[in-house]
Amino acid sequence: MTTPAWQIESLRKTFFFSPDEEFKVTGLWKAITGADPTDQTTKPLLKTSTETGEWSDSTLTVSIQPGRVDLMLSPLGTSSDLPNLGSYEERATIFNTINLPSELPRAIRLAFGAVALAPCNSHRECYTGLGKIISHVKISPDSKEFLYRINNPSTSTVCNSSNLNCISTWGAIKAVLVKIAGSTTTDEIKYAIRAELDLSTDAESKLPQDVNINELFVELTAIGQNILDKGPKP
Repeated sequence: MTTPAWQIESLRKTFFFSPDEEFKVTGLWKAITGADPTDQTTKPLLKTSTETGEWSDSTLTVSIQPGRVDLMLSPLGTSSDLPNLGSYEERATIFNTINLPSELPRAIRLAFGAVALAPCNSHRECYTGLGKIISHVKISPDSKEFLYRINNPSTSTVCNSSNLNCISTWGAIKAVLVKIAGSTTTDEIKYAIRAELDLSTDAESKLPQDVNINELFVELTAIGQNILDKGPKP
């Protein structure tokens, strides 16, 4: 199978904590980047916050809620084309340079997410491509609203042979992009195969204290690359 030309719509790193752990819900974006965020929304009663700003030619969003912190990387601003952060390998490597400050509680579970798009020229091209990626499923090029989701568990080499959930969801999208030039408005239709990855450590067990969180995220992103390159297993 020829590997599709994937472009990244977004990347996510999630840190889970014990429910009784509490920490400040503001200032985390600055603690990570060394600068102030562009936007910030805080809800003290709910103990949540969202901080957003520009980082490494992309938009970095830091979201906090009780029991978890999410770091999200997405393209800067808006575009007249499909969202594109760049190649998976390049952006995942850059994203893995980010970690939480050491003064925060230690995470008991980790998750990594990615949304990837492979632009196509037509609906039929999308479904023909999906049939090649998911070769164990027969997919007609004339199909509609196809959605395939599977968990192909893996075993960690970083975290004492712990089980890893490797969920991938596959489908196709049709996007109508509106372009405005002066008083003229035109619609442009874009097609793409869409792959959503959600890779995580076992929800039933806590991470050991001596695990290297950075190495574990590198392992998760490598698994993600392999899934995009080879498609899901039967």
